[in-house]
Amino acid sequence: MTRVLRVLRLKRVPIFQQLCIEEVLFYKTTSNWLVLNEGHPQAHPTVVLGISGKPEKMCNLELVERDKIPLIKRFSGGGTVIVDGSTIFASLIVNQADVPECKPYPREIMDWSKGIYGPAFRSAVTKPELELGLRENDYVFGDLKFGGNAQAITKGRWLHHTSFLWDFDPTNMLYLQMPEKRPQYRGDRDHKAFLTPLKDHVGRREDLWAAVKVAAGEHFVLEEVSISDVLRDNHSSSSGSSGGNSGSAWMEACRTKFVGLDGKAVPPPPGGHDDTTLA
Repeated sequence: MTRVLRVLRLKRVPIFQQLCIEEVLFYKTTSNWLVLNEGHPQAHPTVVLGISGKPEKMCNLELVERDKIPLIKRFSGGGTVIVDGSTIFASLIVNQADVPECKPYPREIMDWSKGIYGPAFRSAVTKPELELGLRENDYVFGDLKFGGNAQAITKGRWLHHTSFLWDFDPTNMLYLQMPEKRPQYRGDRDHKAFLTPLKDHVGRREDLWAAVKVAAGEHFVLEEVSISDVLRDNHSSSSGSSGGNSGSAWMEACRTKFVGLDGKAVPPPPGGHDDTTLA
């Protein structure tokens, strides 16, 4: 049986748009996907919560309100992260029937993902002694985190998405509270003592993406597609779809939403890099 993985490379796509795209790919298509995205270099810091995340428990609401930090509640589970122009993203969307060796549970998906990202990092890192490790829901080098993960699981299909810290601004971490439930290996360390940026361990972002695709190619036959292909395919297969290829109609139907401090949905911020129009 030939297992095909469609590779969608996004460049400078805001995290809100990316999450909406992933939601559509997960629920509205039957393909396997690898989605890679660098985000926009001028992206405003944005807090992304899991679908059941509560801003009052996860965020420093006073600072968030003062600095007008956007809040997004994504369609998947998992914890809360803050992302900006230095965050890079990779997501795997897979049919259970195509990977019967991986049971559809978060820990098993994490373990399976190491078969992709472990060899990729082994190839891309500048220090051969570095080895990707799994600590609870995190990717780590030793006891330093560089990637956080979340999953969405439905009948016959699952999604595993990762935010990788290419770099990070410690001041942005002040928008997050120390979570009540946190990994045991973290202890009471603050973000500065707990995180390590990938820029210190990988030469170029392109080196990492190339290595990820090579590693994925050991498990799947890869098929490169563009966002234009995705928008066109979705438009042609959706009855009653509004005209054009902007994708705004199906983005608006997604469960991924901007939310206010109370966790309730609010309109997207005007202009900037987080509106619902794809270039």
